[in-house]
Amino acid sequence: MTEIYVAVDGHDSAAGTKENPFATLQRAIHEVAIRLRSTIDEPIKVLINGGTYYLSEPLELGPDVSGTEKKPVTLAAAPGERVILSGGELISDWSEDTDDNITVNTKTWQTDWGTQRPAFRTLRVGEVLATRARYPKIDSSDRVQG
Repeated sequence: MTEIYVAVDGHDSAAGTKENPFATLQRAIHEVAIRLRSTIDEPIKVLINGGTYYLSEPLELGPDVSGTEKKPVTLAAAPGERVILSGGELISDWSEDTDDNITVNTKTWQTDWGTQRPAFRTLRVGEVLATRARYPKIDSSDRVQG
């Protein structure tokens, strides 16, 4: 069996082995297509190490990577690992807001989201759904605007 490995700390220029995994599922799928065109008839398994994989575009699995009877293709989390495929975007560079005009009893955090990025409706902190700061305050009876 051919095994192809992916890890969040891998590199797409690596060999895709357990010791040197790819970084993205897209690169692993490309490797699957290459292996399916080879003359070796054996199953292909893509093992994905634990972590969150942020997908900037849909992951397309077409006929060219679907395998055959002699070369079935499997994508799976590595044994004992938890894999999250996210269509979200990682927001980084957070800092505590030190604006003296804010009068709240909790810490407020901010980051420069920029104007070229799309708006978003859902914010998660780790795996917890968070409420975005906004004005006017949240109205739980309003299902659309909140």
